[in-house]
Amino acid sequence: MLPNAQFFPDVFEADEASLKRLVSRMAEHAGMADIPILATLDTGEAGACQSSGAACGTGACGTANTGEDGLALIDTGAGWVLRLEPAELRHPVVLTARLARALAEIFLYETREEDAALDEPFAVTIDLSAMALGFGVLLLEGSYVYSKSCGGPQVAQLTTLSCGELAIPYALFAMSAGISRRAGLKELGVTQREVCAQAFELMESNETLSQEIGRAPERIAAGMFELSEAKPALLRLFGGKRRENADADLPSLSELERLSARAPAAPKPRTPDPKRDELRALVDEAFDSARPASD
Repeated sequence: MLPNAQFFPDVFEADEASLKRLVSRMAEHAGMADIPILATLDTGEAGACQSSGAACGTGACGTANTGEDGLALIDTGAGWVLRLEPAELRHPVVLTARLARALAEIFLYETREEDAALDEPFAVTIDLSAMALGFGVLLLEGSYVYSKSCGGPQVAQLTTLSCGELAIPYALFAMSAGISRRAGLKELGVTQREVCAQAFELMESNETLSQEIGRAPERIAAGMFELSEAKPALLRLFGGKRRENADADLPSLSELERLSARAPAAPKPRTPDPKRDELRALVDEAFDSARPASD
């Protein structure tokens, strides 16, 4: 999913109603619409339980898990509550990146086997799960948030994996799912776009790797693959390979002379023709007389 009107057509008013619509739409895009998820704002006031009994705004009816980013994720037993502070709604990149990771965490808990341990490091598993759910562009934007302040430029990272570390799985997931490379890059910031373009070039140079992810992901997880260096698109098009001694394949001077001899001869200059020259002079004179005189 991309951060544009096609995927997010609702007007965001930075209020609780807008937050509920945003979370609902992100969950639907990720195939999680059947999981009860309630998004609320923590205004510091005690809230009443919802009429459904699934959750309450205070989180008193469930177990809260507050992450490093301050977003509270509450398991009520009958569903989930995402509790944010009003200030968190002011920055769209920060908000969507945090929500993407929270939804990925919910997905991991909802789909695991009973009492099964989740892969460690858990924070990295959340990032990769969010990528697989389709939140790749949102996550990449949150991995490198550039801002200017009185103290100078600042960069915030809202993900566990860095922008460069996320670019490789993003390219792999996009290629294995047949997703347009151009569409995603267009929505990314300058830094993310440049890093992901390099990741795509590397993965396109290792096309079998992206194919194996769909066919036998366990082999990739076990490290049973080879990674070759990135090749320019033109070199891949003609099936060429980089050579350590490329000069050895260059044609010799005698070969170049032989090829030049086979080239068509240059056209010979025209022989003088008095009649043609006289006609050309008359035409030029007619054009000169037709031009308006300059001041």
